Amino acid sequence: MPANGSVNSTLTLCTTSQSPLGTFSNLYVEGQGGGLTRNSSTFGVAITSPGDFAVSVSPTSRTVTQGQSTTYTVTVQSIGGFNSQVTLDVLGLPPNYEVIGTNFVPKIVTPLPNSTVTSTFNLVTSNQTAVGPFGNLIIKAQAGSVIHNSPPFSVLVNPNNLPDYAVSVSPSSSSVTQGGKSVYEIIIKSINGFSDSVTLDVLNLPNGYVAGETIISPKIVNLIANNSSYATLTIATGNQTEIGSSNNLIIKAVSGLTQKFSSPFGMSVGRASAAPVASFTFSPSSPAAGKSVQFNDTSSGVNVVYEWDFDNNGVVDSNEKNPIFTYNSPGPYTVTLRAKNSYGDSIKTQIVRVNSTSSLPIVTSVSKQYGNIALKDSTVLNSFKVSVNWNGTPGNS
Repeated sequence: MPANGSVNSTLTLCTTSQSPLGTFSNLYVEGQGGGLTRNSSTFGVAITSPGDFAVSVSPTSRTVTQGQSTTYTVTVQSIGGFNSQVTLDVLGLPPNYEVIGTNFVPKIVTPLPNSTVTSTFNLVTSNQTAVGPFGNLIIKAQAGSVIHNSPPFSVLVNPNNLPDYAVSVSPSSSSVTQGGKSVYEIIIKSINGFSDSVTLDVLNLPNGYVAGETIISPKIVNLIANNSSYATLTIATGNQTEIGSSNNLIIKAVSGLTQKFSSPFGMSVGRASAAPVASFTFSPSSPAAGKSVQFNDTSSGVNVVYEWDFDNNGVVDSNEKNPIFTYNSPGPYTVTLRAKNSYGDSIKTQIVRVNSTSSLPIVTSVSKQYGNIALKDSTVLNSFKVSVNWNGTPGNS
């Protein structure tokens, strides 16, 4: 310590979970130096509980008819000054409850110290929800690593005999690489004699999906009473489709003023990292000049762009996948296909030998001319001449 000066030091007081609670006001700091001992003025510290919370539900039982909804009030109580966010969830719901609309409002609550805060739990059922009493529903409340459960509460689900319909999807998930397509079956089921048309749509498609090739077929189905109808959902992806998993795809089914939603289903999109490998065939194998030649692409790869050069002059003659080309003169022609995508390209070259149109003669007419009948040594002689005309080499005869 400098003469006639001062220095500062920080005292840190640490507690444990075993430290006694209460106010301690006779703390002081003792200093020794130069043979002297001095004590500071007294000061204090209050050690309090870190706080806790409890969760409860009211009422403890409800009755609901299939296709209807009901509500409960969830109360979170602060204990010992607790004042942190609490996230709510529910366990033990009836099978086939309606996912859309079953929720907490709000899902995250923060009680004031030594006070309470409430949230509304909405339970929505459908005509597919299991019937009967369900007496082990529990609210799970979590703040950080601390979890508390409510006492069990119940719901009684009664049957609904009104005409209705339900929609589901199979499979519940699929995987595809960029540029590929995922296909799902949509099942629309008539319940209690429902008979009407239902219009289908898909929600929450991944970013960058290919709109022109993503279709539901048929988009409108006509349900027959107590039967099921089916549709096919095709989701097309491209090289711009977002990589990752989409787990909240939903089919929306509308009939009149009624709309139903499927359970969420998923699609995982992986990166298409392969460059294409160019390949093609052509027909006929020995074309004649002036005749069309059909070229057919057999390349591998996705999102492929095609560049055809039919006469080896370095100019792209077509960008079609399966083009048709006509050679007006005979001769050998080098045909090049370049197949490319965002990951690379590949080139395939073949020789097309075009024949002259006059190399193959074509018969145009055949005639037979009879000669005169003659007698020789009591023998009847008859003679005739055959003429054949054709086009092409070596000429007419």
